[in-house]
Amino acid sequence: MSDEGRSGRGGRGGQTGKRPSAKQPGGQSPRRKFAGKPGSRPDGKPGGKPGGRPGGKPGSKPGGRPGSRPANRPARHKFDKKAGNRPGAPGRRSSIAPAPSIASRPGRVRSGRFVPGIDTVEPIYQRTGVYFAQIAGGLEKLGARELEALGATDINIINRGLDFKADQETLYRICYCSRLITRVLAPMHKFRAENAEALYLETKRIDWTNIFRLDQTFAVFANVSYSKIDHSQFAALKVKDSVVDMFRKRYKQKRPNVNPSDPDLWLALHIHNDEATLSIDCSGGSLHKRGYRQQQVEAPIQETLAAAILEISGWNGKTKLYDPMCGSGTLLSEAWMRAANLPAQVLRKKFGFMMLPDY
Repeated sequence: MSDEGRSGRGGRGGQTGKRPSAKQPGGQSPRRKFAGKPGSRPDGKPGGKPGGRPGGKPGSKPGGRPGSRPANRPARHKFDKKAGNRPGAPGRRSSIAPAPSIASRPGRVRSGRFVPGIDTVEPIYQRTGVYFAQIAGGLEKLGARELEALGATDINIINRGLDFKADQETLYRICYCSRLITRVLAPMHKFRAENAEALYLETKRIDWTNIFRLDQTFAVFANVSYSKIDHSQFAALKVKDSVVDMFRKRYKQKRPNVNPSDPDLWLALHIHNDEATLSIDCSGGSLHKRGYRQQQVEAPIQETLAAAILEISGWNGKTKLYDPMCGSGTLLSEAWMRAANLPAQVLRKKFGFMMLPDY
């Protein structure tokens, strides 16, 4: 095709004919502002070998990639995660540079997360012998007298509760015989819980796989006040997730089920001013449930409150007792059990203390 034909096909800038060669006579680019042999530099220093890039490294192969590796350069070490043969890499085996030691708390991996079974804590009640009894507000002094009569020592009265010391036999007696106490808790772990992650990780510091089995159920009941975690159900969910994840990791994704109505293991979480206490409910549910109420009636009096009324009245079981507005007969039932010297939980089939690791 003629040069005119090419120029008529939309050539750029009205140019005609062939594009001029990039190099002028003499083999030099018009952009070069110095003359000399190929590969020479304006400062007179020798460049690379012919075929290499101008000013390239000595030893480049002729016609090779600009800046390519010299032929005599050793090959890079292949990285093998399992063998760990990269020299000098921290945390890997090497004959050249040993891995630096990492100072950390015992039982922690490098990420800072707790490892179940390594950084676990001993339950508080086992170290101290201290338990906590929940009781209705205003009945703390009556409850302290009852606990003392049942063998508890070092009783400390707080709002709606009592701290006390007891051995195992005394603990079982209190759960079986107490008429005023609502729950008895065995504290497992106390910690700072300003966020959900702290709550999740600190819960894992208890080895739950040594407390109950895969075929058993559990439930978490939470109470929060004046804390950054301000939703009790959310707090209970994080504790549940932590317990379940521990089982899944140890038993290949198998986990225990949750039964909120009648679990084998009752866990109680209390958070106040960001201070959390995680406990096992030794009662196995509220102790006001005696077991003799077969039918529910409208607005019945609570059994523990009926027992407190009898205690305050000074009734000794020898004089006649009348209840003209008996309703479901809760007051009379408590009076009958008191007069017959029957333990308050004589009809209860299981207790939460049966799940304690030292039961």
